[in-house]
Amino acid sequence: MLLCNFSINSSHSGKDRTVKAGIDYPGKGIDDRRKRYFEDWKTKPSRDEGPKQWQGLKMPGMKRPHSPDMVPQARWCVTNPSEMKKCKRMTTEFNYMLQSGLKWGCVMKGCKEECMKEIKRGRADIMTAEGEEIYKAGKVYGLIPIMSEKEDHSSIQDYNSKFSGFEDAYGRLKHYSIALVKKTDTHINGFKDLKDRKSCHSGVDITASFKSPMCSLINKDVIPKVGNVYESVAEFFKESCVPGVQHEEFNPNMTNPGSLCKLCQGSHDDEDFCETLSVKEEYYGFNGAKDCLSKGQGDVGFFHTYDVIMNFESLSKEFKILCEKKKLELTPSNVFTKSSCHLAVEHPQVLMVSSHKPEDWITNCTNALKNASTLFSSSVSVNAFSLFESAPYCAKRMGDDGSEDDKLQDMDRIKNKDLIFKDHSGSLETIPKEKRTHEKYLTKDTENIWKTCEQLEPKPRAFFCVVGKDEMEKCKDMIEHFETIDGVKNISWGCVEAPCKKECTEMIAKNVADLVYLNATEMFTAGREYNLAPIIGQNKKNISDPWTESITIGVMLKDSSDLSEDMRGWKMCNAGVHKISGFLHPMGWLMANGTMKRMGSPLKSIAHHFDKSCVPGVNTLDLTNQTLLSLTMDWISLLREKDVHWEKFYKTPLWRKWQDKQTGNGDEYESVHKVQDFDSPLFQKMIQMMKSEHPSMHKYHTPEVHEALEKLKKDFSWDNYEGIKDFCSMKVPKWELVSWAFQMPEGWIEEEWHMFMGWAEHRWNENENCGQYAKDWTNNDWTIFKSWMDTEFTDYKQSRKSGLQSNHKPLHQDTFIRMSLLCARLQWLMSQFKLLQWENRDIKYFREKMCDACIGQGDKKCSMDTISEAFYDYPGALKCLSEENGDVAFIDGYTFDKAVTLHSLNKDDFVLMCPNGTKIDIADDTMKSIKECNFGRVPSHALATCNMHDGVWRWKLSKALLEAQKVLTPDKMFVESIFGKETKSLKPIPFVNQTYQVWLGPRFLRALEGLMQPLVEDKEWHEVEVVIEDCEGEECDVEVGHPTCDECDEGDDMCLEKCQVMDPSEGGDFPDGKKKMYQRRRHERIRMTRKKGIRQGPFLRYKKRKMRMGAMKLRGKGPHMKPEMRPPMMGNMGPMRRMQRPGMRPRMRPPMMGHMGPMGRTKRPGMMSGMMRPMMGHMGPSMGKMGRPHGIMDKMMPRHKMMTPGMEIGPMMYYPKVRGEFYTKVFFRRNSTCNAIVSDLVCYGERKNIKIKSGRVGKTLISVPMCPKATDMQETTALFTCDTGASFLHSIMLPVKCSYAPCNLGFWIPDWSEDNYWDGENSYSGDYWGTKDWWSFDERGDKDNWFRGQPVKNRIHKNEPWLRWGGEHRRNL
Repeated sequence: MLLCNFSINSSHSGKDRTVKAGIDYPGKGIDDRRKRYFEDWKTKPSRDEGPKQWQGLKMPGMKRPHSPDMVPQARWCVTNPSEMKKCKRMTTEFNYMLQSGLKWGCVMKGCKEECMKEIKRGRADIMTAEGEEIYKAGKVYGLIPIMSEKEDHSSIQDYNSKFSGFEDAYGRLKHYSIALVKKTDTHINGFKDLKDRKSCHSGVDITASFKSPMCSLINKDVIPKVGNVYESVAEFFKESCVPGVQHEEFNPNMTNPGSLCKLCQGSHDDEDFCETLSVKEEYYGFNGAKDCLSKGQGDVGFFHTYDVIMNFESLSKEFKILCEKKKLELTPSNVFTKSSCHLAVEHPQVLMVSSHKPEDWITNCTNALKNASTLFSSSVSVNAFSLFESAPYCAKRMGDDGSEDDKLQDMDRIKNKDLIFKDHSGSLETIPKEKRTHEKYLTKDTENIWKTCEQLEPKPRAFFCVVGKDEMEKCKDMIEHFETIDGVKNISWGCVEAPCKKECTEMIAKNVADLVYLNATEMFTAGREYNLAPIIGQNKKNISDPWTESITIGVMLKDSSDLSEDMRGWKMCNAGVHKISGFLHPMGWLMANGTMKRMGSPLKSIAHHFDKSCVPGVNTLDLTNQTLLSLTMDWISLLREKDVHWEKFYKTPLWRKWQDKQTGNGDEYESVHKVQDFDSPLFQKMIQMMKSEHPSMHKYHTPEVHEALEKLKKDFSWDNYEGIKDFCSMKVPKWELVSWAFQMPEGWIEEEWHMFMGWAEHRWNENENCGQYAKDWTNNDWTIFKSWMDTEFTDYKQSRKSGLQSNHKPLHQDTFIRMSLLCARLQWLMSQFKLLQWENRDIKYFREKMCDACIGQGDKKCSMDTISEAFYDYPGALKCLSEENGDVAFIDGYTFDKAVTLHSLNKDDFVLMCPNGTKIDIADDTMKSIKECNFGRVPSHALATCNMHDGVWRWKLSKALLEAQKVLTPDKMFVESIFGKETKSLKPIPFVNQTYQVWLGPRFLRALEGLMQPLVEDKEWHEVEVVIEDCEGEECDVEVGHPTCDECDEGDDMCLEKCQVMDPSEGGDFPDGKKKMYQRRRHERIRMTRKKGIRQGPFLRYKKRKMRMGAMKLRGKGPHMKPEMRPPMMGNMGPMRRMQRPGMRPRMRPPMMGHMGPMGRTKRPGMMSGMMRPMMGHMGPSMGKMGRPHGIMDKMMPRHKMMTPGMEIGPMMYYPKVRGEFYTKVFFRRNSTCNAIVSDLVCYGERKNIKIKSGRVGKTLISVPMCPKATDMQETTALFTCDTGASFLHSIMLPVKCSYAPCNLGFWIPDWSEDNYWDGENSYSGDYWGTKDWWSFDERGDKDNWFRGQPVKNRIHKNEPWLRWGGEHRRNL
């Protein structure tokens, strides 16, 4: 058949089209290093071998490769190892027995279509094809048929008397695809009566039994067109048996319906059920389909007329031939002359070549093959070659004794006949030149049949990815309901099981699954790292706000007092570490808002900012699976400090854990051969390498290894071993020899696995004292060890007998033992890695501090269980607050009234804490108060999909789910499905809003981005002096100083003239304790010594920590250390360092998070959405590394310059202590129907008050609050997408630099301009500037005296009060 295996390698059940995935899909856990070692193993010829011995010799049928009279090639393309085996024998015979003028050879590809491609590219020359393959090869790849096979009738009983009369003029019997029904069946009297019947087929790869009759019935409008051929057939027949229909070659998207396998006899629990194309399936082949029909499993069977006449006597007694409107007796005349009974003409198999082949090449080829069909028509002796015989080359399934040596790539496709040529063929005949096109050879009717199937469009695929067996069962039940509803069954539904949501998002990005149901934080991670898009949102019961999960509020006791304004040192009550409104959202908001100082990881920041708290679940939280809380952790430093004590490995070996599990004293044991598949291709390759005598392996072959290899040549016996001493005497294989074969265990995520592998590389080769442990080996230890290995080896062999693992010979027991010990060592390292976050002293302290306020007892304290921990969940958090175990509780606003009632509390005892730090009383209408004072809404769950799915697919899916929820009861649609009992309805998200940024909203999005911002410590920022013009001595709040020279931009002459070098390096403070200013001369150079990072020059050595957006260079620990500053063990830890980036981005990268150094120009402006960047390649120069646009979008606005005396601009603070962080922002246009997603710069720093003299005459000393603001803007271009799907480009202004500026653009009025100044003797009549009338608001209009109508809050006074909320200044989110 034509379909090839494109990418998917997951196993699935044909019954319900579900998939268990998680560790076996393509590329899982295999990095480039594995591939490198695999390639290095290939034997390469020596460069100095000298001239080949055979060069210059003339051999029969061969010429020198570059000879002018080079012999043309004829390379046969085959599709499986058995055919390759026959092809090699065949071409050898051709090269030495035929005088063809051609050099024959073989090429093997994965399927027929790949062969067509190879012939078109000139890498192969000839192939066999039949049925649809002829049509596809000719139409798509330009191949032509040159020869056809002619069948041998000698084996057909009574052929001359019964069938020879139906031959054509060339002595050929024309064959067809026909349908047979039982004589006793009275309900089927025509093709249309087959609706909702049961069908039997020989196999999906047997054209005459499935593809051609089904396409014919579709062409005749008997079978409706509802998807591709498989989906249409499944819709028409009630149940079928189509062996192999779930094989990945014919089911690349895993969408073939399970009803096509319902009648098959293989075990439905087998992983390869309905995937095998061999006798393993009882109903495979002609005899299998006949049995299916005879035994009453099916109502109709489809067969090739050649198979019918081969078994004519038995078939004619039991079956009739079905025609278009009737059924007839099975007679030779009815079979070959009744055209109404013929479903499709079955042409003989042909040989096809490129249409560009020269005529003389085709002539030589056809003549040679015609001679070959005569010369090799039958084997006259045992070892003679026969062109039409397959038995000597057929693959056989291996037995457990390892007697069979065949090793196939695909044991589900064992061909036991028809290798290259059909076994029933007797000769090859040349096709006349006038018929050497696929149209003329197939005839118009046959071509129309294949064209009909070619034009069928498959149903849109929609596979839900779920976590856990319970969710898998719910998903399967849900799609069974879906497939019974018109309008819903037009989607090809399916389910995929994964170990975690993170893996689901990865599978969707890889096109293994299509949909996953995510909460708000999961949506953030999926969108940010994999560019997944939300398409359908959940409406919850009892919540009036659409698409809302919760509203985050802060609750305090009304009589609380004596608390710091910035919440530092407060005690906190949280609903649980996984509760979005109870923990993640408010903590992220406080970080993004600048209230909470960021220190390392979020957990560290929270623990340092708050006093004792109760955050249930934080003590058991696995940080390796919690991206939001662990991304900024310094994993490298933690791993570097992690010591490995191998003696612990021998104190609690794996076989002890096995014994504990056997006796019921433990359940930590897991079979090694199940964690690491010993039959995987990589593992088999590693084993072969370790056994090999290749010279590259000599360095590993110690005498002990040679002794072990000798044991493999004998039958296994425990008498050949001396306990563990035998294994301790052998050196552990080096990491580079074995690591590439290890597979990622189920339940791990890819980033965690890469980080572990980087760490394990440095621990694997450490020496352990195995010999010392062997001295203490006892007889009891030996008994346990033998029992363990015997049991495991028996289990290993049993799993192979089930047919799940049979691609290789079973391992020798000696090899199995050594591989088990090798992997036991790896498993122990994995267990030590998992303990990393629990053993670290700082992390342990953070966990304990955030559990101190909880009241659970013993090991149940701080647990996520309302029975054991009374402070868990939202009502529990309010109870924690009411009992004064905390100063503030963060809860879901929708649960407040319920919590008050549950714990019999008084609502009047509480107040709401607003984001600006104020408090408000809770009104009788609780929700009214909550909507006035909250930290933002948390979006509800949503279905997310790959961003590459277009609008047509998204709308078809949305429409199907809308129809399903209209037809199904709430229990079936929600309670018993993956959507959950709290779901009231599903509502499609407008197309323009189907991005995670717009769906989450700016406030919630910034809170989560706040949790993931890179680390910035105060010590990494140095205090910089502030320059203020026109400020005098003691009346100024800050000292007058100058910027450091390093902060001056090129071309900023004023800065370079006044800059200073400050902050001496390790030499200590200045002698007098005062700072000295050193003028820098512009012509002097400052050198940087790369090794120590110390600046040298005519001044004091100056140690500088320079930070810029996207190019941070921090000293000390962290992901951005310079290479020369990293510890030695970090030299080759590439996989580990991946964890340090702000998220893994296999697709279009969202804007990078980062910080901007003091007054440093950012390396990139906040830019547009990920959709924009690929497009920009067509607009100008390519995008920069950090996403910065170049070309038309690199027109920077002029920098703000230092003010000079006489300039009248507002007070600007130059080189302040200020930092910037980028957050996602959404711009709207055209009445909010179009939006663009960009990165927005948010500025942070301490708020400062300065005093300056204002005015032009009689200057007035005023106090001006100065806040960090974006003061440098850049014009750039953004891509806006609209709800209609249309897009357009529009210019926008985005901030790119932070510095200090007035907090409010207010105004001030000098004392002498007040009205009371002009009373009395200063008064004067007339409309002059100094008269009272001039300043009177009533006399003059609003236009001139605009300040008179301004709110008082905008007026700047001499003593402006500080903001209520202490700490850094934040933009109001």
